[in-house]
Amino acid sequence: MDCREFQVDRQLRPPQFEAPELTRQEYLRMLQTAKLLEDRRGYVLAKLFATTGLSVSDLPLVTVEAAETGRLAKGREIVRFSEGLQTDLLAYAKQNGRSSGTIFTQKNGSPLMRTQVGVYIQKLGQDARIPAEKANVRALRQLHKTAVAAIEANFDLLVQQAYERQLEMEEVSAGW
Repeated sequence: MDCREFQVDRQLRPPQFEAPELTRQEYLRMLQTAKLLEDRRGYVLAKLFATTGLSVSDLPLVTVEAAETGRLAKGREIVRFSEGLQTDLLAYAKQNGRSSGTIFTQKNGSPLMRTQVGVYIQKLGQDARIPAEKANVRALRQLHKTAVAAIEANFDLLVQQAYERQLEMEEVSAGW
């Protein structure tokens, strides 16, 4: 009947929306606010997501043992913790009486639920006066991805420049 607009090709595509990005200054304000409020859990969680790009579902993998070694095995990927994050994770674990196993747990020992983590980050963002649409785990993970992409772009440029210099030196040495 030539009414293609009423047919679905395999599945409906989700609508594209552009979420506002969390800036580095806003992230730093979140950390400063957590420190002022002595909210170590919010501080460490925000720092963890923004510096590693881990998702909430990966939190059970963040163990005392992983913090001690400075890295976490996530399937085939190895996620490294900075020295600062490593120190913060171990201090948080010690403060909460964790000498082994998962660091972020509820009082009964079970891992934190997704919604709890989201609430901690949203509350920290609210206290830091960051718009609600930016105060979430997704925005912190996106901040990590953006930072890594910028570093990789700079690295690619440096590699290209070094290669061009090498070619120029080869041309000079060949005498052309």
